Amino acid sequence: MMNRYRINSTVLPAVLVLFVGCATPPRETKTLWSEGALAFRQKDYATAVDRFSTLLAHPKLSTNAAPTVLYWKARSHLELKQEVEAYRCWKDIAWQYPTSREAKWVKAMAESGLRHAASQQINEATNKPSEAIP
Repeated sequence: MMNRYRINSTVLPAVLVLFVGCATPPRETKTLWSEGALAFRQKDYATAVDRFSTLLAHPKLSTNAAPTVLYWKARSHLELKQEVEAYRCWKDIAWQYPTSREAKWVKAMAESGLRHAASQQINEATNKPSEAIP
């Protein structure tokens, strides 16, 4: 019965690369992710937003990691009471990465009304010519 669960050692690296997305993320992206996650855990949400924004602009960021970074950037904005910015991140997830698990989380949050409140604020801000959304 033990042989039934053995994996050929030549197949395992290929399977890991398939599920992880890239074998080894670049060091800079790991550092930015770690700094952003640590800042979020320490409730330093402004720093978390900064690190996640820098990470999203990084040319070596994996497309598999981008929706996760966007999600945590949105959560950081939400903690800072910046619902419009959080909504923009969630919208990007839903449109750019519709099959990601984060897109499913965004859809679940939409049902709870969080996204609706933020979209109303965007509509109000865009209807006033003196207030431009960057």
